[in-house]
Amino acid sequence: MSEVASKGQPKLSFSGVKPQTKQAVKKSRPNSEARNSSMEEFQVIQAQLQAMTDTISSLRDDLKWVDLLLTDIVAIHRIPTKRGQTRPVLVKLRNNSAKYTIMRKRAPMKNGGYKLVDDVTKPNQGLINRLICTLT
Repeated sequence: MSEVASKGQPKLSFSGVKPQTKQAVKKSRPNSEARNSSMEEFQVIQAQLQAMTDTISSLRDDLKWVDLLLTDIVAIHRIPTKRGQTRPVLVKLRNNSAKYTIMRKRAPMKNGGYKLVDDVTKPNQGLINRLICTLT
């Protein structure tokens, strides 16, 4: 064979040494890691939704004796607290008669683990007013 090699190919040597080849470019799979993380996020979200559904159904069972219509609620908001503590809920009702019927049932709710308070602090009143403004 001739010592001159064609373009781009190494010369052949019969001395038993393999010619050096270029490293193969590995195909990366960036989507496989993204799929795994999105599946984990999906499972976390699904667990949170299941916990919320269980909480709402138990709350509905506890409050089934309260005659409160959806139209009576103007705004509702959960106040953030420290982790592990119960988050209070602010509810703005359309009229005082709905509030009066709920406050009359305060004792059975207290036995169920719920605390009802009808006085609102100034920052929470501002929060309710902002919620009402965003709804309109």
